[in-house]
Formats: sequence, C-alpha cells, structure tokens
Amino acid sequence: MEAGDILNDYIAQDMHFLAVRVNEAGQSGDDTAPLAIPPLQFTVLGSRLFYPMAISRITAADPTEVLVYLIGDHRMEAVNLTNGVIEPAALAYGPTVRV
Repeated sequence: MEAGDILNDYIAQDMHFLAVRVNEAGQSGDDTAPLAIPPLQFTVLGSRLFYPMAISRITAADPTEVLVYLIGDHRMEAVNLTNGVIEPAALAYGPTVRV
C-alpha cells in the first residue's frame, strides 16, 4: 500500500490529520541510534475503533513498536495481539495539554 492509498482512505472517512515535528536536539549524537520520541497523547471522540497511524507504515523503521493505551467505559482487547492489564491503583492522573 502506498501513501496516497492510505491518505485517500483517511480522507474518504472524513478524518482529520495530526502532523508532529520531532526536535532531534538533545539526542545522543549517534546517528545510528534510534530516535526516542516522547509519548504522544490525543483524544478521539467516537464509538468506532480504528488505528490512526496507518500512514506510519510508509516512513517508519522496520520493525516499529507502538504501544496503544485505550481508556473507555468498558474493556477492549485486541484479537490478534497480546493484551496487557493495567491495575487501577497504578494509574496516575495529571494535567493534560490542549492544543
């Protein structure tokens, strides 16, 4: 699948786009080391499950690890991947940044 196919699928679903520029300042100076991107948090309102990062298949290193945390009013599980459980007592709540 090419970038145009993925973008056209997003557009057909009337999705919005989020672009993030990663500042490489403060990296180790080793050009061969993987870039450590800090966690990103965004909220999507809706009842349909989808993977919002399909476009990353085009530009990401292979393999790329993606951790997805879902917070909802009921438990959700992946059907083809290992599912983890976070104990409620281990959760920490803090301020969120709104853009």
